[in-house]
Amino acid sequence: MRIVIEGRRATLDTKSVLGEGGEATVLLLVDRWARLAVKVYKSPPGRRLEKVRALSCLRASLSDIAVLPDAIVEDAKSGAPIGYVMAALEPGHEPIASLSRESFCAAAGLGLSAVLRTLAALGAGLGRIHAAGAVVGDLNDQNELRSAADGRVTFIDCDSFQVADLPCEVATEAFLDPLLYGPDVACPCATRDGQPRWFGRGSDWYAFSVIAFRSLTGVHPFGGVDAALPSLARRALARRSVLSAGVVVPSKVRSRIDALSPTARAAFVGVFEHGDRRPFPIEVLAEGASSVWRCGCGLEVAGPSRPCPRCATAVPIRAGALEVTELAQAQGRFFAAASDAVRWVAAAREGERVRLVTASHHEREASWVDLGHAARSLAPAWLTASLVVTARTALELAELEVFDALTGRLVLTTTTEVAFGAPSVSVSGPRVYRLAKGTVLQLDRDEHGRWSEREVGQVVSGQTALYAAEVGVLAATQVLGRRAYAWLTPGGVVELECAPLGPGESIADEWLAADREHAVVLRLVRSAGRELVATSAFDRRGRALVSATSAACARPAGAAIRGALVARGAALVASDAGLVRHPLVANGPPTLFAETEPHVVREAPIAACPRGVLVAAGAALKLLSIATRTH
Repeated sequence: MRIVIEGRRATLDTKSVLGEGGEATVLLLVDRWARLAVKVYKSPPGRRLEKVRALSCLRASLSDIAVLPDAIVEDAKSGAPIGYVMAALEPGHEPIASLSRESFCAAAGLGLSAVLRTLAALGAGLGRIHAAGAVVGDLNDQNELRSAADGRVTFIDCDSFQVADLPCEVATEAFLDPLLYGPDVACPCATRDGQPRWFGRGSDWYAFSVIAFRSLTGVHPFGGVDAALPSLARRALARRSVLSAGVVVPSKVRSRIDALSPTARAAFVGVFEHGDRRPFPIEVLAEGASSVWRCGCGLEVAGPSRPCPRCATAVPIRAGALEVTELAQAQGRFFAAASDAVRWVAAAREGERVRLVTASHHEREASWVDLGHAARSLAPAWLTASLVVTARTALELAELEVFDALTGRLVLTTTTEVAFGAPSVSVSGPRVYRLAKGTVLQLDRDEHGRWSEREVGQVVSGQTALYAAEVGVLAATQVLGRRAYAWLTPGGVVELECAPLGPGESIADEWLAADREHAVVLRLVRSAGRELVATSAFDRRGRALVSATSAACARPAGAAIRGALVARGAALVASDAGLVRHPLVANGPPTLFAETEPHVVREAPIAACPRGVLVAAGAALKLLSIATRTH
């Protein structure tokens, strides 16, 4: 695509997609001057160009914390405006939403102090945006990114900001101030007359408080269960938060809530239960970061020394369908786990070190090894029972380091492409899959330690993410504005046909997994301000078995999809409510194993073992043996 930026012509590669939303596509533009991003609207921009021009005037004061429009982009052939250009962030950024996942924080080496400092920086940035005369409006945990390199927070999707007399035209239900709800509580984002609502600084601070609370506790402030008020929106209107007596949340979540400092808890009570819309006292977050201490159970607590909330409320595990075996205890936190028919292995981050622990399924004693300089990796590890892969991401390529899981010794260094800001790599058993110029390559190691490589398929270069399968590898590719999925096996490439996204829908997150017989595609979709989870299951020939979409709030697992594994015709997902089993061979209700709740957190690393499920949560690695249930 030929474009014009302030009189200068450039060529835009429509395959170089950085992001895709309901209204526009963001493409990478690399030339000799800079690395830029171009947002191309899918329909004529209309009044959006007025806002682009107004926001570009704020760059001088906000360019260090917000990716603001720089200049209008025109189609070279017609001369019509089609979007705008802005700075492109370097790889290595994650949405603030990731902070709510304990497994992500463990892998990234982010303790409670780092999360509190990040939130304080986010609050300071929000204050600067208000001082510049803008209101974010649709403030949610997907439109601010944290740099893994230096922890800096950057606001994105800034063209939705409310500025001058130009409103913010979108909203996200989970972060929308209940004072701004529309007339239908079942669809609070919809206004009475269909026109955009008018946000204020107070509604921004409400949304910030939701982001902060969810990042610190893993739960929405109006989540949990309250029989009298069955939906999140109704609890928000009634100011009935998880801080209220009688609202039920999983015990692991309750202990994270109780680990908040008394001053932070009081500030959240003021927002969610008393309607305070003044600027959040971010000094409370900054001060809390300097008073964090860690209990031996792995829970981090902010504020003055007091009994650990998790240990103080621990109750004996009931005998019954669940058998729990603790396999290992880390000085830090586990962030990956794997198993095969012979042995299990898990990875933990302990300060500046990454350590591996492993044992056979018949051994009582486990052995620990250091992974050495892999602790400096900026990306989480990919792990099997025999290999560990870490990555250092650059602009278009990532350097991969492959370690032996038994000895911790470095055995291979190679590279792979970067897609969607992350390395395109997957590990399955003793095999590593990587991408080079659109070719998926399989690396194998023989009994003498020599590596060989062979081609297994072709995909779109720079636009394909890889996911593990028991046989072959799964690929998610961005093709001309739509997602395509495939299962690359020794027998050939199998296309997995998922239902396309509807108008205005966008993918907030996705996860793919497969065993030898079945594959599943899980997508967290944002639609009209709501979160939906779309589940698609296939057999090894690509025939669709299950296709279902449900509201995230209606699922036993909530919005949890990452880390799901496929085994015995079902997908297993770790959630704060416990392990949840989703049948894949036919549409049917999920099964919640509620007795596993004390041992599991949302999207915790899990692995199928001969005797049950390996769960890495916090400082503990456990084997859960669950009796089979049927409906």
